[in-house]
Amino acid sequence: MELAEPIKVEIMDLTILSLEGQVTREQYQRLIDLLQIEPAARAYYFQVLAISESVRKLDWDTELLRLSEGDLEKSGDYWKFWQKMLEREQTARALTIPRPSESDPKESRSAIVDIPEKAGPYRGNNGILAAAVIGLALVSMLLIYDRFTASTGTSAVITRSLQAVWGETRKSLHAGDPLPAERLTLREGLAEIQFENGAEVVLEGPAEIRVLSDSRMYLYHGKLTAKVGHEALGFVIDTPSGKVLDLGTEFGVGVDLEERTQVHVFRGEVMVYPMDSKSNYRLEPGKARSISRDGTTAEVDYDPVTFIREKELTVQLAARQGDDRARWRAFVYDQHRDKSLVGHYFDEQDIKRPAMLLNSVYGEGVSQPGVFGTEGRNKPGWVQGRWPGEMAVRLERDKHQSIVIPAQEPLSLHGPITIAAWIYYPNEKQMGGHLISCRQDNDVNYQYSIFDSHYSVSEQQNRFEFLRYEDDVQNRSYSKVFYQQPNTWYYFCATHDNETLKFYVNGELFDLSSYASQVAPLTAEIVIGSMKREGRYVMTQGDFDGIIDDLMLFDRCLTDVEIKAFYEAGKPISGD
Repeated sequence: MELAEPIKVEIMDLTILSLEGQVTREQYQRLIDLLQIEPAARAYYFQVLAISESVRKLDWDTELLRLSEGDLEKSGDYWKFWQKMLEREQTARALTIPRPSESDPKESRSAIVDIPEKAGPYRGNNGILAAAVIGLALVSMLLIYDRFTASTGTSAVITRSLQAVWGETRKSLHAGDPLPAERLTLREGLAEIQFENGAEVVLEGPAEIRVLSDSRMYLYHGKLTAKVGHEALGFVIDTPSGKVLDLGTEFGVGVDLEERTQVHVFRGEVMVYPMDSKSNYRLEPGKARSISRDGTTAEVDYDPVTFIREKELTVQLAARQGDDRARWRAFVYDQHRDKSLVGHYFDEQDIKRPAMLLNSVYGEGVSQPGVFGTEGRNKPGWVQGRWPGEMAVRLERDKHQSIVIPAQEPLSLHGPITIAAWIYYPNEKQMGGHLISCRQDNDVNYQYSIFDSHYSVSEQQNRFEFLRYEDDVQNRSYSKVFYQQPNTWYYFCATHDNETLKFYVNGELFDLSSYASQVAPLTAEIVIGSMKREGRYVMTQGDFDGIIDDLMLFDRCLTDVEIKAFYEAGKPISGD
């Protein structure tokens, strides 16, 4: 029979008092009575004695003891305490817990430490300080022991799943089921796991795991993401090559079939402890590190899109229920795993910094954001995009608005390129203009525009423009005539492989022409909504007027089939 938790606590407290020489005669008798109740109580008592004996022989870290005695929440030492605990665990020798006979109460009674006639301080060789240290360590180690020796079930529960197929277990696993305390295989699909301490894990099949406690798990291989709030600080993921200690954050962990571990931090911070090394590493947002079985580690490129996070699982579940906006979001998550996608703007608004334009391919801290209204220009505003709840940006020509994205090499494309965006015109008198340019004076990586009938240069009216040249300002290319209509969402796309230029409208090829243009690599800023040359905004009658949503840059030419798929996935359904 499983021993009740209050009985365990009482046995542990009385045993500690006995070891410290602080037990009274009444408490001593109570301990004897407890041990005579049932065999499980005697077995637990022997665990206490065995662990205390091992603890006496340990060289305890005085800094760890100091931290444990304070209020970790108020002192801000929470992460230091857990870091020390893990360092201690890395070097501590294994404890052998003897298993005494559970049937003979005399054996249990004979093991009880003798006590003095009167209550008083224990005056053994180690003194009061040593006894206090043992008491502290004993409490911690018994709590860990109880967690790690569970055999029937865990406090981790499956909250949601998507096409999850589990390997053989003692029972089938569905949403709401606690995970059994055994090695589990998720053959395919996704499973969200909620731990008792509040940590949330999204597991992606194929993967193998084992839940070790309400704040710890083992990942044998596969990928997962963990989202840990302040209340769940100290959540640990063990792998064959190391440990990851959460410090209140969101991060991804992957283990390949050669048992190499990668850790990528999305938000907050984590500590990484290689298995066969005394070193440890603190990772901040936008950082990633790999760990091998031999303890060697290395920085690796941060790649958040390789992991499926809680938001993506939510979107995929909604898409399967027929939500059109979720359909597009699920499609976008998948496209973000395409390494040729280098820029995705007007995807999500940064609520805390609405005058910043994020590149959602890489996330905050990796790609520099665009800035609304620089160099005397006005700031455009956020408005509803193609669906309620989705935001886009409205630029108005007469208000002289623009967005500038700092010069970054991955965005300064001079080879094959695809530029695509969803566009809407709320003003029938002014539509389109200079959509996007990456240039430095007369050296142009790319410039993509669509002009209406009011543009000052008559030969460019009602045409798409694509520019790519070095000083040769006459090397331009324009499409055949296209008449835009107000109050309609368009999906515009242009591809160029340095030889052939293609313009697409709503997923269909609109125009194709030969346009040979090869430019030397040039890292230049991007301007959205207007055009700059020699440090000044020029041709302001061509400033963009309209709403821009989901602008994307690829460093390759998408195929006709791919462009059609983007349109079909992203087109708003009537009535949305």
